[in-house]
Amino acid sequence: MAFPTAASTGIPYEHFYQAPKDYAAITDGWEYEDGGMDFNRRTSTPPREWRIEFRGGLSWADIAQFDTFWDSVGVDVTFDFTDKFSVTHSSVRVKDYSRSHEKHMWWMQSVAFTLVKYP
Repeated sequence: MAFPTAASTGIPYEHFYQAPKDYAAITDGWEYEDGGMDFNRRTSTPPREWRIEFRGGLSWADIAQFDTFWDSVGVDVTFDFTDKFSVTHSSVRVKDYSRSHEKHMWWMQSVAFTLVKYP
């Protein structure tokens, strides 16, 4: 299974943000009475996150493509994700999926995904 791309949906990313690697999530730290610190990195691969938005003007048919993907993966099923730099990441999950619209313009839907790859 793969994340919906512009090639497969015909809808380009409106906003793409690749968060920096989260080294704090994989590092334990200890502070000593004298103010010294020790650290232990539990793995060499920190979690990665991406925020992808498809904004305004999406039709209900467009929304259905993203809803179908969301219904098939939820937050527990992994899939492949090819970012805007054409790098493919495997074992990626959806951390968050949301739909919204501006003001009361229900016909101007937007979709946003936060994707995460754990170590």
